[in-house]
Amino acid sequence: MKIKAIMSYVYAVALVSIGVGNVKAGLVYYDYTSAPITSSILANSVGSAVGVLYISTSGANLVSGELQIDLSAYAEKGASHSAAVNLGAGFATASSNDLINAGVSFNATPTPVTSISAKGQTDFYDDYIVFRFNAGGGQFFYGWAEITANTSANSNGKDAAADLTIKRMAYNNTADASTIVGVIPEPASVAMILVCGIAAIMGRRIFNQ
Repeated sequence: MKIKAIMSYVYAVALVSIGVGNVKAGLVYYDYTSAPITSSILANSVGSAVGVLYISTSGANLVSGELQIDLSAYAEKGASHSAAVNLGAGFATASSNDLINAGVSFNATPTPVTSISAKGQTDFYDDYIVFRFNAGGGQFFYGWAEITANTSANSNGKDAAADLTIKRMAYNNTADASTIVGVIPEPASVAMILVCGIAAIMGRRIFNQ
């Protein structure tokens, strides 16, 4: 009976440790801090440039994906200059610890997260964005990404540039489940240490009864 009681405690503690029933359950996490995913463009003198970065359930890349972030730059020496990083449909800006769910106002059309419209201007964003992937049946997988975005044009009027970097991202692969910006899965080793430690304490108490 004591052994069964101990196993019951271990099972209960394990459920708590792996995040069953909370916003950490089902999280898929990508950490690019050691090798960031970056798209960068530069328009020289009279010319334009475009770029793109994609996000999907398999992570961030420069080739293809469900959601798209566009970069554009235009420079005309001595005349007009512009640059922008546009979050596509399905994105929104956010801050750490924001709740991501159906209540978020996601973009319906591309919307700039940074932009400039004249030489000598700079616009910078270093924070989070949130997104949703189509899960089918009118449901979505909600997630977040930590990014830096920059747009600028030289004061001499020769260049305009835009760049975007994805540092980290995560999404909840449980359809329509809420997610918190910046929350990542606990390392398995930490969870197991908690399980073993608490189980050992409870086991000692049971055997001493």
